[in-house]
Amino acid sequence: MATADVVVIGGGVNGASTAFNLARLGAGKVVLVERGQLGSGASGKSGALVRMHYTNPYESKLAFESRKIFQNWSDEVGGDCGWQQPGFVEVVAPGYEDDLAKNVSDQQEIGINTSIISNDDLQELFPEMYVEDIGAAAYEPESGWADPNATTYAFAQAAIALGAEIKTQCSVTSIVVQDGKVTGVQTTDGRIDTGTVVAAPGIGAGQLLDPLGLDLGLFPQRSKVALFRQPIGFRGHQPVVIDAINDAWMRADLGGLTLIGAESGSLRGDANDFDQTIDNAYIEVARNALSNRFPIYRDAIMRGGWAGLYSMSPITGRLSISPKQSTASTSWSATRAVPSRLPRRSGVASPSGSLTANPRRLICLHSPSPGSVARTPGWRIRTTAGAAGLSRASRLTGEFILDTTSFVPVPDSGARLVARRRVWRR
Repeated sequence: MATADVVVIGGGVNGASTAFNLARLGAGKVVLVERGQLGSGASGKSGALVRMHYTNPYESKLAFESRKIFQNWSDEVGGDCGWQQPGFVEVVAPGYEDDLAKNVSDQQEIGINTSIISNDDLQELFPEMYVEDIGAAAYEPESGWADPNATTYAFAQAAIALGAEIKTQCSVTSIVVQDGKVTGVQTTDGRIDTGTVVAAPGIGAGQLLDPLGLDLGLFPQRSKVALFRQPIGFRGHQPVVIDAINDAWMRADLGGLTLIGAESGSLRGDANDFDQTIDNAYIEVARNALSNRFPIYRDAIMRGGWAGLYSMSPITGRLSISPKQSTASTSWSATRAVPSRLPRRSGVASPSGSLTANPRRLICLHSPSPGSVARTPGWRIRTTAGAAGLSRASRLTGEFILDTTSFVPVPDSGARLVARRRVWRR
């Protein structure tokens, strides 16, 4: 029977980065199991924005460290992640100036190079951008984007070089628990005995966690991306933009293309049967959002598009977290593995340096999303909104950490997690 010190479920960017960090930390034999190909789920269809503007400082701090990894990829990981640094702009409608300014102030305290920029200065930097409807804008000159597949594969290759094993076209059918302890995983290629499982299965989380009594209420969200050809005569360069006014994100891509995700086109999807293409109605939604911000795209040629699924939680809203030792997560981040800290989700998950000290633990990581929850013995989550399954004590012994889509850890000292309105809901 096969054995491993750690089994990582899922070969997206979360799983691949976790395998790499575990191997780098010397966690023993690490085996990553992926039911399809690496990056074949949400990771491969991601916009892969690398920015530091988030509505709580914990996500921003993680993203701040993440960007350093992308900027120094060859030294930190090796290979090529496709890093590009055109800058990032977040724009909001009139009435949200104070909210944006507060976010920027929090980020500046962290050390992030960001500032509120006037509409005139914004248009001078990016002459094709329409600015008349903008109430306020934040600008990060050091942010950008990466290639999601190149990032995932670079992590995987680095993990293999450090001794990790990666099994593709192999599905984990169950996490095996005996006497309240994780003892292995059952796969389509047979069982693997292990005392530690890191679950980063994306939309497949429910089928693995539900049998363990962990109903988190997760559901698959279908999100679409359209590609347009950059028109002849485009002046200057195009930054990454999150446009709260048009409810969309957009960025340039290689080959003179522009990607746009118009959030109003997102719908719930069937995890087992969903359309991976985009339709004419969405193309027009995306074209309108893109041309509202960059009018030159009004008659741009549509060059393609796709749809993908990612895990969502029934809980949404801005999160206010206290105290400061809480750990949060962010989309498309990459951080060094830091011993003695809780694992972090996204681009590079940071496993605890003492991971093998407690051989009976289950760590769950989910796809990029607005927030996260981490729970250990002696911790509890309290929130103003309901969360199915989160109030129950874990049935598994040892450390138990859940990274869902809506929370960060709150110690048992009485601090609470408060849902508030966001400047922009991602």
